[in-house]
Amino acid sequence: AETSRWWSGTTVGHAVSFSPDNLANLYYTLYCRQSANKGVLRGVMSELNLTGSSSPLTLAAGAAFVRGYEYESGAGISVAVSTPASSTRIDRIVLRVNWTAQTVTAVLLSGTEGGGAPALTQNFGVTWEIPLWKVTVTTGGVFTLTDEREFCLSVVDLMMSGALSPAQITANQNNYDPLSAQVLRISTDASRDITGLAGGVDGRVIVIENVGSNNAVLKDESGSSTAANRFALLADITLVPDQSIIFRYDGTSQRWRNASPDSPR
Repeated sequence: AETSRWWSGTTVGHAVSFSPDNLANLYYTLYCRQSANKGVLRGVMSELNLTGSSSPLTLAAGAAFVRGYEYESGAGISVAVSTPASSTRIDRIVLRVNWTAQTVTAVLLSGTEGGGAPALTQNFGVTWEIPLWKVTVTTGGVFTLTDEREFCLSVVDLMMSGALSPAQITANQNNYDPLSAQVLRISTDASRDITGLAGGVDGRVIVIENVGSNNAVLKDESGSSTAANRFALLADITLVPDQSIIFRYDGTSQRWRNASPDSPR
């Protein structure tokens, strides 16, 4: 059905009674593209980065839209994580919308010793959680931090004319999200792998430019990315500093294909 907004006055036609949920739904569509787990704003403060090798960990400052509800933390948050007694435990740090309390807060979800990571709750109007970090703790107190943040469009991204310069890549990337970029200007802190790109639509063309001083390796048919996000190449491609490459998304085979005129497919 068709709809339009925002109308004032009597409730005729598409006009409805306005509520904060209406605005949250607009943000959810605009910034997060209605993706359940997206929400962290790229380039805002420290992007809710997590640091530490023992309890308490520190969740850095950042901002997000969680199911359309705005969240901002202007300073680091201390996160206490207990050491398991008998076997390794996997916890999760999430951002949680609580409709009853009318809050969005960072929360630690504790897992079960010997089990998997705790599930997210995504029940609109009650509780909605998006993942930030997975924390694996051994009985010896060894911490492993796994990034689960999914970034959505920031105001800066929306204003850019197709070119995006994301934060420096500091780990291998699976299902890397170029957002709406036509030109993706990447840099890495060392040689890093990119195993796939999210956001593939038949015919979409994207230019990847290595503007950093280290190599970026584009992996051929890597199982680390979802099948529909993978590159279909003759072999891995190493993108050296100042080198660019063009990819076109093939909707039939659901793969990114090398469309650069001066390189083998």
